[in-house]
Amino acid sequence: MNKNAKRGEDRRIIDTPAVRSPADWKPEPCGLTREQIRAIIIEQIG
Repeated sequence: MNKNAKRGEDRRIIDTPAVRSPADWKPEPCGLTREQIRAIIIEQIG
């Protein structure tokens, strides 16, 4: 860590883009769609 860096300057910089899953990807082993998972999560956390 740079002791002389100003606030926020010592943050890591990630050059690689985030990996995005295909739109038709389904998690295993449940086979639910993203929309179904989102609905379950929303139901659980209100």
